[in-house]
Amino acid sequence: MSVKPDAFSEAKELSRLDDPAVRSRCFKLKWRSEWQNWLARVGAFLLLPTFFLLDRGYAGHTSRYSHRHSPPVPALIPYGYATLGISVALFISLIGFSNYCLLDPVEHRLYRNFRFLFWRRRRVVFREGEILAITTDGQPRRGRYGVHWYYRMMAVGRDGHKEPLSNWRQGGLDKWNGKARLLASQCGCEGREAPERCEVSVENEGGRPVLKFLNPDTGMGKTVGWRVALGAGLAVLWLLFFFLRAGR
Repeated sequence: MSVKPDAFSEAKELSRLDDPAVRSRCFKLKWRSEWQNWLARVGAFLLLPTFFLLDRGYAGHTSRYSHRHSPPVPALIPYGYATLGISVALFISLIGFSNYCLLDPVEHRLYRNFRFLFWRRRRVVFREGEILAITTDGQPRRGRYGVHWYYRMMAVGRDGHKEPLSNWRQGGLDKWNGKARLLASQCGCEGREAPERCEVSVENEGGRPVLKFLNPDTGMGKTVGWRVALGAGLAVLWLLFFFLRAGR
């Protein structure tokens, strides 16, 4: 069992990345963080109240049923530009993010790098001998026309920790399996090809970690994205109600 190093030892390990020779031999694997995904969703949802507020502020509204036209409400215009400004600022902020992993094929290490503007965090995810396998993980997501499977490549540690190495992608199982085999051969660990419609799991058998692929109940696919959308939608409706009352 590996001993967790102190802060000084880890800082010394991370200083290896300042050597251009070390960085040039590493495989760089970029993927979007949850912060990036969250900001992109919020920015996109804010476009809905932006359109509504500016349309009501400049053009008014004609009822679909009574065909009665309501006059414009200029008081809503500043709120519309405010939500537009926030949305644009969120999209621009995505440029300041940098999220990637570096896989060192010589020392068999995996580093995680996250940066937002001038703030940066680096850490050693796995050291030599700590990577159990590089493989593909699956996730069922329930959509409008049924359950769809998404896959991403990841490194799995002997302690069960799973570190993403790519974004979720609908389909693409063969692509990630091929890349997993290539990276595993470079870092001296096992490369496992994932079967279709399975999730990765690490179980302890006889004191040894064993990588397994489980077939979950796809009738209850992941609904995290829908929950975020529902929450953002309710927040948008509350904002619209507040702005309409303020504009009267």
